[in-house]
Amino acid sequence: MNTHALDTSTKARKTSALDTASAWWLTALDRIERSVLADPAIRVLQRGIRSVPLGEVRDLLRGRPLGHPVHPVLVQVPIGCWLSAAVLDIVPAGQRAPTTLTAVGLAGVAPAAVAGWAD
Repeated sequence: MNTHALDTSTKARKTSALDTASAWWLTALDRIERSVLADPAIRVLQRGIRSVPLGEVRDLLRGRPLGHPVHPVLVQVPIGCWLSAAVLDIVPAGQRAPTTLTAVGLAGVAPAAVAGWAD
């Protein structure tokens, strides 16, 4: 019976630490979301995206030819490249592949951001 009691207290401590970390993370994200520091830059970007004339370009950015928004698909490029680069950094092969993946990920940020703003 003592081992069962130990298991329960260990689980309780792990759960408590997880709850604390989760609460901290959610609080931090909430503060970032409510921050107004980036609002001027965001307004400039919004005006730029909204200035794109209605028609084929805007439809393409919104994903109308595909039948769904393009932004969720485009976001996968930088995330996938950076995750792959991180994995390749761990593997003792060479530096060229992770550097290339990081560069491709950076190149994929702009199209994903523009498509996201268009949505």
